[in-house]
Formats: sequence, structure tokens, C-alpha cells
Amino acid sequence: MKCFLIFLFLFCFNSCFCQFWGDSTILHQDIFYTVEKNPQFGNSVNEYYKFIADNLLIESGTIVSLMKNVVTVKIVVSKSGKIVYAEVTDGINETCNRAVLDLIKKMPSWSPGKQNGKPVSCFVNLPILII
Repeated sequence: MKCFLIFLFLFCFNSCFCQFWGDSTILHQDIFYTVEKNPQFGNSVNEYYKFIADNLLIESGTIVSLMKNVVTVKIVVSKSGKIVYAEVTDGINETCNRAVLDLIKKMPSWSPGKQNGKPVSCFVNLPILII
């Protein structure tokens, strides 16, 4: 009984708070990690940065450490260019993670990734700096 209680105690406090948005069943389909032509947001990287600067809303009073101020999000860009899944893989805190997922939900369609000249679904890792 004592071993069971110790195991239960350790299990309860060893949980991970990974946040995601979208349909996780999409992960069971064919999704590429590397492609010949990567998905692209808009026409340039500057459009991507401008979108983040204009749309990332963090509640006032949220504390962000100077040592850790990047939220990394793994997204799936579908064949049509829509973001169908997003998961925080390395976050800061719940408030910042939620704000980044809300930002991802608002993103317009991307140019899809291409393999052998055909559009394919693929993973993209997005590091988002919070200042």
C-alpha cells in the first residue's frame, strides 16, 4: 500500500501541461517533416513578423523571464495551406502559451509545402519571441 501511495503521489505531480489546438487525429495522416519546398507565410518573412507583432496579445501583468522568452509551437500546414493543428512544444507559462495558440488560430492560409511538385501536409516549428 505504501508503494502504491508513493507511486500515486509521484504520478500526480509529474504531469505535463502541453497545450494544443486543432484535431489531433490529423497526426495519424501522412505528414512530412522535410519537404522540397517549405510552407511559407505570405510573400516574405517580414509579413510573418508583422503579423505576429500586430496580433500577439498578452495580458498586462504577465511575467516573462529574461532567460526564457520564446514559445515554440509545432504546427501542421495542410495541403490547402490551412493550419489544422498547433501544439506548444516549449512554452513559458500558461498565459503566454494560450496567447500564442490564439495567434496561430488567427493566421491566414500559408502557401503549402511541396514534395515532387505536389502540395503536401507538413510540420513546421515556429519559435515566437515574446518581449
